[in-house]
Amino acid sequence: MARRSPASATSCGPETPLWRLPISPRALDVTERLYGLGVDRATHVLDPLLDGVLRPVPLDTAIARRAATLRARHYHRSTRPISLADAVLLATAEQGDRIATADPDVLAVARAERLATVRLPRQG
Repeated sequence: MARRSPASATSCGPETPLWRLPISPRALDVTERLYGLGVDRATHVLDPLLDGVLRPVPLDTAIARRAATLRARHYHRSTRPISLADAVLLATAEQGDRIATADPDVLAVARAERLATVRLPRQG
């Protein structure tokens, strides 16, 4: 399962993918600033997906702690500049999920944490 935004994919049946999506303000910010897709438009595009294919993952205390631990363990300003949002993405992954991203630093941390990955093509 590949994804175009921070998310991880699982399966809820042999042919039905279920995507777990930590929707972050940063993702919506980037769609507007870098790609010119306003927050309202991005939300309009995502909303139908959230009714079935995507399942939002709430940021609870356990995920926040895992994210903080992951970032503290792997972050380095010049060699591994993962953001807190990246760490939250990684912290939401469960057994069998795959982290799909074009970000080489996120992929490296995912592999270090023994998470399956899908390398997406870089855009721009």
